[in-house]
Amino acid sequence: GGRPGNRENTMRACIAFCVILMALASGPARAAEDEILAINAVDLPKLWTKTSGASVGEALGRMKYRAGCAAVSYIVESTGVMSSIKVLRSWPDSGFGIATENMLKAWRFEPTAANRARQPVYTVELFLMTIPGAEMDTGSRIKKKIDPDAIAGYCAVESIQCGG
Repeated sequence: GGRPGNRENTMRACIAFCVILMALASGPARAAEDEILAINAVDLPKLWTKTSGASVGEALGRMKYRAGCAAVSYIVESTGVMSSIKVLRSWPDSGFGIATENMLKAWRFEPTAANRARQPVYTVELFLMTIPGAEMDTGSRIKKKIDPDAIAGYCAVESIQCGG
């Protein structure tokens, strides 16, 4: 409740606090031009282009389950390397979080034309992993198609999240 805009102001304060915490947690002091910008994952391609690293399908490897998800926070540093990778949620087991974290450690990025200053960014991203044609075992002879939206719901987090 409260006045209109309070939730938005609270979220802005949370994001600013997150950015400060992430900057402090990432190691040595950063130069002023190297401050971390908190963004939504959908906006990442506007500033950074992935140039190398495994795909989500490759990250699945030999997973026990045929579908799952992981919500992960991370920073793309000014060097194009990922840091501060943190699994916030994973389902149906921690294996999806571990696979996603390992995948992200190998990702490399180059700045877009809009990011010539190589602005580091912090974001939270939901990774949905399903093996094509995957079906869920219902405990009988009936197999049920996997619903990606239902799976994503198990790992849903705020688009920008402080801490975990």
